Amino acid sequence: LPLLYTYAWMENHVLVGLMCLFANVAMYLAVCFKDPGVVTSNRIASYSFLHEYDNVIYKPVVCSECAFVRPPRTKHCYRCDHCVHRFDHHCVWTNSCIGSGNHVTFLGYLLSLLAMTFNASYLCVRSLRLHVHHLLLTHPRIVCFCSTLLLLDLLLLGYLLFHFFLVLTNQTTYERYCRSEHSSEKLSSRGFYNLGARRNIVAFWVGCNPPSKVTRSPFKPATRILNDKRT
Repeated sequence: LPLLYTYAWMENHVLVGLMCLFANVAMYLAVCFKDPGVVTSNRIASYSFLHEYDNVIYKPVVCSECAFVRPPRTKHCYRCDHCVHRFDHHCVWTNSCIGSGNHVTFLGYLLSLLAMTFNASYLCVRSLRLHVHHLLLTHPRIVCFCSTLLLLDLLLLGYLLFHFFLVLTNQTTYERYCRSEHSSEKLSSRGFYNLGARRNIVAFWVGCNPPSKVTRSPFKPATRILNDKRT
């Protein structure tokens, strides 16, 4: 397929674009519907032994909303109204939290999105290579569109590299933000949960999540998901 795309790109650009689009939609739906790692009262024991408290970001305190002691590396999301293990952030585009249960899928979604935008940028540049002279004057809208795509490529690439850095150092976005709020001495430390790059990648990819019985719908308001379970 790469050779076919190189020598017959005009005939196969639709195929590659559709493949990227299909992968992106599949990953997006997986992130939306997959359990992010919701911690409930009957799953506390399964999450409690996975990590230790660092007593800086995570302490053995009772969650005022869920009424149980939060396991290590667990944070309460006030938009979804539940505790999430290895909470990274709440994604407004998927109407769900990104946690230990769907973080790998979220990176797959970012990769597929980046591949789709790179493919679109490549096709734009390739199709306009014969019209370089006075391009801005003759096709201003196309130039603006290509420039926007290239800027989006850079933003997505930077965001993806940031998440790769978090994986290599065994951190989440929330933990990275909290560490920046502390002293420079704690910020420059190796990290309480850092096991080394190789072991961090294995721990992130394999994961240690217990079987999930939580079902969610991205079409409901986030604050109603847990309320529907209680009624």
